[in-house]
Amino acid sequence: GKEDPMAAGKTKEGMRSKDGETSPEISDVENLLQERKLFLQEECGILTEHLDTYLGRTEQLLRESRSLEEAAQGTREQSQTFLSCGAKLGRERRDLLVTLNERNCRDLAQSQAHRERLIPQYAGKEQELTSSLRDTEAEASLLDTELEELEPYKEVLAQSEQRVKELEQELLGTRIRCAEETRNVKSRFLQEKADCERELQRRMQRLTWRAEEVALRALIQH
Repeated sequence: GKEDPMAAGKTKEGMRSKDGETSPEISDVENLLQERKLFLQEECGILTEHLDTYLGRTEQLLRESRSLEEAAQGTREQSQTFLSCGAKLGRERRDLLVTLNERNCRDLAQSQAHRERLIPQYAGKEQELTSSLRDTEAEASLLDTELEELEPYKEVLAQSEQRVKELEQELLGTRIRCAEETRNVKSRFLQEKADCERELQRRMQRLTWRAEEVALRALIQH
């Protein structure tokens, strides 16, 4: 570090001449004192800057502390509010449970009363349905018996239907043959008719020729 000027100045303190003039040693002491003063002023300035910095940081920390205190206060207030709301919700929940329990009891009582009213009705309906079921089963049994009795007729009916189909096929074949024979007969008739007409025409022609020949002979004889 720097040499302390005050330490050097102390060894030469009081060195003045008898006539009151300042000796060179005294002048050196004054210079050292001046340097010491400047050194102290510089140190004071540095310390002042550090102090200002520390004061600013202290002020910042105080502000942050106040902010934290305010936040803590807000948190405490919120906690108190939450606790109050929790207690209120707890009371409301208990009240709701009591209300729901009472409502469930009422609904259960109403359901039981309604069930007691419906039991006789359902009993009557059950008897009606049982009787109707018995009647239906009896009808089904009767139908089964009738179907069993009709089973032989069913076989006969199937045979009859098969015979009808066979007869229909035979009838169709007969109709086809009749149609063909009819066409053949008609064709032969037309052919024979044409032949007869041609033969008749030839005979008429021959008779005409003979008549003319006889007439001509009669004229020649007269």
